[in-house]
Amino acid sequence: MIVGQLIASVAMFFMGPSSLLPIPSMLWLTVVSLIILGIGAAVAEIPAFQDLLTITISHGLPDNFETYGILSGILNSCFSTGSFIGPLLGGYLDDIASFQWATTCMAGLLVFSASIMLVFKMVNHCKTSNSADYVADLEREPLRRLNVNH
Repeated sequence: MIVGQLIASVAMFFMGPSSLLPIPSMLWLTVVSLIILGIGAAVAEIPAFQDLLTITISHGLPDNFETYGILSGILNSCFSTGSFIGPLLGGYLDDIASFQWATTCMAGLLVFSASIMLVFKMVNHCKTSNSADYVADLEREPLRRLNVNH
């Protein structure tokens, strides 16, 4: 998830392109940025379900399709709410500043969110074990926990 957010932040930074970059706005750059943003979003969103499932089962809910359905509904409603609120706030930010600054702010928010997740995962891991290689394994952890024998 962290890697996906960082990929998406780079895409947002170049989509505008950011006013901090001395690059003019070009159509091909926007198209490539949108493709990279889609890849980053997929890398960030897909592991979220597995993390939610692992946390939910560790708190006592059964590992069955009913739990999967509930979590899928909650996760999809959160994504849908974000898909509604995001363009509203983005449009407002675009009206106040410019598209370049709006995408720069979004890139900054993604980096901030990835930083918070990294700190949370590191603190959580330090509470459970003392592995020195944990930071390198952050993104592979949900795959190891994946239980395909339902």
